[in-house]
Amino acid sequence: THSFTPAGVSIQRAGTVTWHNNTGLVHNVTFAPATGAPANVPDLGEGSVARSFNTVGTFNYRCTNHSGMTGHVIVR
Repeated sequence: THSFTPAGVSIQRAGTVTWHNNTGLVHNVTFAPATGAPANVPDLGEGSVARSFNTVGTFNYRCTNHSGMTGHVIVR
């Protein structure tokens, strides 16, 4: 099965999370609608993309290409 590793992280406000994909499979990071959610990460087969989080809260995301591939960022 496909998964984000780790599936959840906790960061401080104004922190950054970087997603790495070296699988060759196309994944994306699509955030659930929420105030302060960063821009979605478009389909990416290889490489890394970072997003900053400036709003406190929990931001859930998923890969729309793979059912059940979900994660979250908790911003404190």
